[in-house]
Amino acid sequence: MKTSSIKKTGIALIVGLSLGIGGITVPSIVTNTPNTIVASASSSKRAALSSAYFYARSEHMSKRAIYHQLISKYGDGFSKHAASYAVRHLHGISWNRNALKSAHFYRHSEHMSNRAIYDQLISSYGDMFTRSQARYAVRHL
Repeated sequence: MKTSSIKKTGIALIVGLSLGIGGITVPSIVTNTPNTIVASASSSKRAALSSAYFYARSEHMSKRAIYHQLISKYGDGFSKHAASYAVRHLHGISWNRNALKSAHFYRHSEHMSNRAIYDQLISSYGDMFTRSQARYAVRHL
């Protein structure tokens, strides 16, 4: 097998796995017989979890907003199963802190009142924090 076809096969494998394609067939370099490599469900779960950590730590999103971002066809496009796994396995995230960070943004960048911030934080069209997390954020501004 030529080096260029090995590279193409490797690229196809990486792209296929990253897109969550169930399986692809690649030729074996040693025996020249096809081997099927199946993208395991756990790779999709791990990718969803990685994205979830990014949204929680960098974007300061709520757990519910992260779930919706992960399953959205306009977002990450993960399955509901992978997204559920991801949000259930987020550890070490302070949701109150995330709500407070979002509240600070609304206060300083959007110049919103405490009531407007609270409404934005709990809105199903907004940040989707719990009422408790939103109250914490507004109290600690």
